[in-house]
Amino acid sequence: MPFPVALAYDANLAHANGIYRGVAEYVRENELDWQVVPLNYAFESNLVELAKSGRLRGAIGNFVSDGWARCLTDQGVRAVNLFQLSQIKTLPCAGVDDQAMGRAAADHLREQGARALAYF
Repeated sequence: MPFPVALAYDANLAHANGIYRGVAEYVRENELDWQVVPLNYAFESNLVELAKSGRLRGAIGNFVSDGWARCLTDQGVRAVNLFQLSQIKTLPCAGVDDQAMGRAAADHLREQGARALAYF
C-alpha cells in the first residue's frame, strides 16, 4: 500500500510547483512508495478530512499554528512545516535561512568589487 503524503501549499503557484517537483524527485530517486497528493489553496479542510479518515500518513506544507498542526499529529500524520514565519514548535520546520542567504549574496558582491549594497 502506498504511503499517502499531502503537499499542502497555498502561496505562489510557481513556488508550490517547485516544491512538488522537488518532493517528486526525492521520491523517485529514493524509490519510495509515496503517493504525493497536491492540495491547492484553502487546503485546510481537505487536509483535516484526509487525516481523520485515516487515508493520510504524511503532510508537507505551510502550517501556521501548533493547534492546527495537532489536527494532523493527533491522527498519527507525520508532518513537516515549510512556513518559516510561523512559531510552530510541534513540527519540524524546513525553510530558507534568509540571513545566511543575504550574507552569502553580500559576500559575493563584495568579492566582485562592490563597495556599497542596497536591499529592497
